[in-house]
Amino acid sequence: MQPSVSQLAIPIMSMRIKKLAVVYLAFVAGFFTTPIFGLEVTEFAGAAHGYPGLCDINGKSLANAEFRQWVEDDHLYVVITYKFPDGELREEKAHFRQHPELIQEQWSWKELKDQKPHREFTVDFLSGIASAHIHKDNKDVSEKVNIEKGRTFAGFGFTIALSNLRNRLLNHEQVELKAVGFSPFPTLKPQVVTVKISYGGLDRVRMADAHSRAIDSLFIRRFRRSQKYLSKCPTQKFG
Repeated sequence: MQPSVSQLAIPIMSMRIKKLAVVYLAFVAGFFTTPIFGLEVTEFAGAAHGYPGLCDINGKSLANAEFRQWVEDDHLYVVITYKFPDGELREEKAHFRQHPELIQEQWSWKELKDQKPHREFTVDFLSGIASAHIHKDNKDVSEKVNIEKGRTFAGFGFTIALSNLRNRLLNHEQVELKAVGFSPFPTLKPQVVTVKISYGGLDRVRMADAHSRAIDSLFIRRFRRSQKYLSKCPTQKFG
């Protein structure tokens, strides 16, 4: 799977662990938007280890994955590794501070083909430096982006953030976060987009035992500032 979100080359991945919600990228109007200045931690994440599968939107298996999460020196660390049938390997890493508020400090995405580095993307949320490297084309991009600590996330960071927003969203608040991504090759320019999140009610999904199960849905709309104008990114849905 070549995960991408609209014009971003790097995915905002999501996976459901325990009570975490399935995320749908769609627009829901009519809610008041509440900006977040530091995200309160309502559910402290601890150690977890699992082997989820990576599937496409039709449920076809694409890769086997290993999920690892642990706490060390007051920081939460997450590593997700995807192994594809052709030998390709992709790995996402992130770490966070959970006290006194949730702040993502690091994020990286690495792809290996034939056991050789192919693409690498990193974001240092403390320094504000976002970097991309394409080994085959010897292409390097590194720029400083505007990071609002406690409001800006990347990759699995959104799953952690959403788990701490659930109660607020159930009360029909619409909140804003920011996401870091990269434009497509050849520019690979780091970008920060605004994400509006609201609660979308209950959806039913078909489980392995063929029974339907009601789960929470979240609706998200992204905006991207392009030069002097605010342009809307196309709406997409992920299950």
